[in-house]
Amino acid sequence: MHTPRLIEEEIDDPKIHIIVAVKDGRIVGHAHSNLKKDVVDIFRLYVLREFYRQGIESAKLRGVDSYFDPKFEVWLDVFEENDRAVKFYLSQVYQIMQRTTEVQSECRDVYEYKMRKQR
Repeated sequence: MHTPRLIEEEIDDPKIHIIVAVKDGRIVGHAHSNLKKDVVDIFRLYVLREFYRQGIESAKLRGVDSYFDPKFEVWLDVFEENDRAVKFYLSQVYQIMQRTTEVQSECRDVYEYKMRKQR
């Protein structure tokens, strides 16, 4: 649960990096990443659909890269069915490292790619 106290703790934690994209005073996206055991995990990267293809996603990935030491590997998970996101991450030099079953939904498996940024 995202309580004000938890959000304050995350903001104060140097191992967590939160980026909020604002356009014309409106929040249009955000990214949330953290450092765990020498690996950066991007576990949220969202942009409102109407703001796709405006460079916001790329800017947020650059923000993660510039915040954390380049010696750390950067990983993320993306649903296999999210073609747009998979193509985007591949264009940003992420590589599919593994295909896993994430959850069962509506009596079917949902697959996810574990992707690592190439350095």
